[in-house]
Amino acid sequence: MTRDNFNPKDFGIDLTREQLAKQLLTDFDECYCNRTNHNLTIDELLFRPREALRFCDGIRRGFAYWDLPDDIILRTLSAVS
Repeated sequence: MTRDNFNPKDFGIDLTREQLAKQLLTDFDECYCNRTNHNLTIDELLFRPREALRFCDGIRRGFAYWDLPDDIILRTLSAVS
């Protein structure tokens, strides 16, 4: 599955892809871009797999997106960066 052919509704999310992307980017910015000790880019996050998994787990817990896979979260962020 590529980032271009998924529907958030397939994962139980009642948003468009664009809305989901905006929500993920906002959460990423709050986690990593607004703190002096966690100033990471999306590309840098991909080189830190443990941190990327932590971020993905936080997305699922925070928004109750239990079925949203890591690769969709990371691909979506990568597409909007």
